[in-house]
Amino acid sequence: MVTYSREDFERIAAAIRKDVTQVGRHEKRFEAAAMFYRLGRKALKIQRVTPFVMRKRMTQIANAARKLLRHLGVWNPAKAPDGPAIAMLQVLASTDDGNEDAVVRATARIGRL
Repeated sequence: MVTYSREDFERIAAAIRKDVTQVGRHEKRFEAAAMFYRLGRKALKIQRVTPFVMRKRMTQIANAARKLLRHLGVWNPAKAPDGPAIAMLQVLASTDDGNEDAVVRATARIGRL
């Protein structure tokens, strides 16, 4: 993508009182600087998440995981790899495409959160 035309280099050369060929030799540097500028402007739109906000979101995820485990009948997250309570396991496994192994694996994954 070419940013500068011949006329642009002529105007730059006139502004700094140099010959156009001297300015034209640095064409690649001008293009690199223009690209650096464009990329920098796009980066301003991307907002970095602060550690405070990240910690708050992670706490919300952990609380939601604990709440889900309690709804599944797992009161101790350390016992999540064992799966939910037997009655809950039978209900979840009795769905159309559900099986006990999938339910136990999902419960273990939630427990690791």
